[in-house]
Amino acid sequence: MEHASAIAIRQGAPGLKEVAAAGLSFSGDPGPLVPCKTLYVSLNGTDVSKVRSGAVKPPEGEGALILGKQAAMERLDHPGVFVTIPTRQPCDGFAGCPAASFCDRGLFRSTGSTRRHGALQAAVLLIPERLLVELPVTEEQVRHAIWAQSLADACKAVEQAVRLRRALAEDFLTRPCRPSGAGSTSVVFGAGKTGLALAAVLAPLGPVCAVDRAPAGSLRAAVARRLGADYLQHEMGRAALPAAQADLVFDTTGAAEAIPAAFRLARHCGCVVWFGFPQGREPVDTAFHGEQIDKQIVSVGCVGHEPRHVREAAGLLPRFIGLTGDLLDQGTTVLPWSSLSPARLELALTSPGPLSVTVAMAR
Repeated sequence: MEHASAIAIRQGAPGLKEVAAAGLSFSGDPGPLVPCKTLYVSLNGTDVSKVRSGAVKPPEGEGALILGKQAAMERLDHPGVFVTIPTRQPCDGFAGCPAASFCDRGLFRSTGSTRRHGALQAAVLLIPERLLVELPVTEEQVRHAIWAQSLADACKAVEQAVRLRRALAEDFLTRPCRPSGAGSTSVVFGAGKTGLALAAVLAPLGPVCAVDRAPAGSLRAAVARRLGADYLQHEMGRAALPAAQADLVFDTTGAAEAIPAAFRLARHCGCVVWFGFPQGREPVDTAFHGEQIDKQIVSVGCVGHEPRHVREAAGLLPRFIGLTGDLLDQGTTVLPWSSLSPARLELALTSPGPLSVTVAMAR
């Protein structure tokens, strides 16, 4: 495989680095390989937080931290067929991975980069056909298809929360929870990419409210409402939210003040799911622990997804784009690969407001 350009952080700042797609050597039989061309790569909130906080350091020396796991690709053997792959995939021992399970190593591990963020920015990649998930979008919509990965994360989180909530309801004879989660009341902290994806998955189940510091007239609020969610502008830590209002609570902010707020909002035998990664050493009000015990709330972290969640997300994508496509156009910062520079990348990542920072690869 020839070298591929990648978006990376090196020596503490965003930059461009040539990396080898070394993960394309397999220890087992990968099955039929399909040539795919990357069209768009999206940088998510985790990528942004790394640039802003410096909490995750790139490897020393010439190594780099590769950004951009969310990608939309086109099959070169079937032009006009757009696909993606799970960012966590069954590696089956690819590239000598000892885990042989769902992990971040294997197929897209890149030489000199951390294993969690393999490069998807190669001009052409040969990908095992069994890993591909077709995206039911048109050529005009494919720039928004990178939301499939966020929707997949949301599908996993909701499935996880509903399963736990249902088990608690059965064990403690509280308000029953249907297998599908229908009828659940949910609150989502944060109306960024992950938060809005959660709103899209949760809205068909029951009432959902997105809580964010952005003004009620902001683009984030408009997208949330289009998806069927209520929107509340709120600065957590400055005022208390009402107690015992939600069966399911999801935090995508990583803010220290979200911890007591989430447990206060959760009902008896509710479930709190954590997406956000706290940055820094902000003090946390430990009084929440007593509330968690008293209300028998289950708390669980969530990261990544499995292939079935990507397939589920692909089915949700047409409705998601149909409801919000015009707003996504306004909220997407598109950076052409041909004119990408470290300074422009850093400015896009650290500017407030955009829902998505997307790099358009050469077509």
